[in-house]
Amino acid sequence: MFDCMCFHWKRIADFSPPRPETFSLPAPMPQWPRGQGFGTGKITLGEIEVVKITKFEFIWIYNLQDRKKGVAFYKPIGIPDGFCSLGHYCQFNDQPLRGFALVAREIAFREPQNSSIWNRDHSPALLKPLDYTLIWSSDNGIERNLGGCGYFWLPQPPEGVPLGTFFCSSHWDSEEELNIACLKNLSPALHAMPSLDQIHALIRHYGPMVFFHPDEHSGGEWVDAFNLEFIEGNKAIVYSSKNGHASFPHPGSYIQGSAKLGIGIRNDATRSNHYVDSSNRYEIIAAEYLGNGVDSEPCWLQYMRKWGPTVVYDSRAELDKIINRLPLIIRYSVENMFDKFPVELYGEDGPTGPKEKDNWVGDERS
Repeated sequence: MFDCMCFHWKRIADFSPPRPETFSLPAPMPQWPRGQGFGTGKITLGEIEVVKITKFEFIWIYNLQDRKKGVAFYKPIGIPDGFCSLGHYCQFNDQPLRGFALVAREIAFREPQNSSIWNRDHSPALLKPLDYTLIWSSDNGIERNLGGCGYFWLPQPPEGVPLGTFFCSSHWDSEEELNIACLKNLSPALHAMPSLDQIHALIRHYGPMVFFHPDEHSGGEWVDAFNLEFIEGNKAIVYSSKNGHASFPHPGSYIQGSAKLGIGIRNDATRSNHYVDSSNRYEIIAAEYLGNGVDSEPCWLQYMRKWGPTVVYDSRAELDKIINRLPLIIRYSVENMFDKFPVELYGEDGPTGPKEKDNWVGDERS
């Protein structure tokens, strides 16, 4: 778990903020092929079993006046008997309600003797916090009239247990019993990964449709599901740009550089008759957890050098000569403007392969 402050608020009885719409995919979930732990609604993670909760009760809202900057807090409801909450949920007010929170319970589990965690401390995997420390409060006499006050608390876990995530409740005090637990789970075993048949079923159901323009690289970003377009059920649409490798969630013209100044490389994307349905045309290139011989990596995946040329254009050198001859009074302003140009204008640097990307080892930063 990660270090985080916890939260509590005092509710105003007549305060009722607008509830955001709940996001759902266009088509219902299919019946997945039978497997081990995947697709059962519960996941076994070593010494604990977790369940996803998608029903929430509203708790408190921050910055009610500005919908685009406000944040709403929710707590999971309908928690099964024997499960403890591992945290609550918050999101921006201008987005549909789409998140989930995990609840967990401890189960009987024993690692084999050759496991890396054998003979370690076998204290409970879920432990109650010893206490909570108030870190910050928004109680300034103003917010009380605008939807309650926020109180942030830091849980005090037992010795040797990481801090838990945040919680929120109404009318909490030190004597109240809370269904909150700190997590201590030492097992790295993967019990809920999909089988090969389930992988194929997932791709067939969710594989995106990639449209090419009727006919380079920059940092990408994660796109929330509610901001995607869908086709043929739950298949997301991806628009590939004209004369480039960039992809976008909607058709249009995108500036790679300074959108405010309108300077940079323009990527045009639109729907056409040229497309690839990745739910049918795909190749599984790695699934190590399935074991040896189930799926083999293609040889091109092992190529660890750059997948393109390295070319340096003279344009940047010529620009620098011009900038250096300008009067000081405007030189820095002009230089700052040119610095907003995408680096692709000054050269090409071939990309590296999949195994050299952070997300290959599970790092899903944007």
